[in-house]
Amino acid sequence: MKVIKLKNKSLTSIKPKEKDEKILLEIIAKFKPLINKYKKKLEYDGAEEDLLLWLLKTITKLKG
Repeated sequence: MKVIKLKNKSLTSIKPKEKDEKILLEIIAKFKPLINKYKKKLEYDGAEEDLLLWLLKTITKLKG
């Protein structure tokens, strides 16, 4: 299991929604190599979107 560490960045000047969006984009960028790996293994159209959707749902549940 890989542990992904995000740099703690000061985003106090950004609105909360924009801050969440920026953090989500950073997480997606960190997971992009892993998503690409499994996209190739799954070998079907839409695999990348399904993996991204799963990642976003999981983050939402953890944030909850």
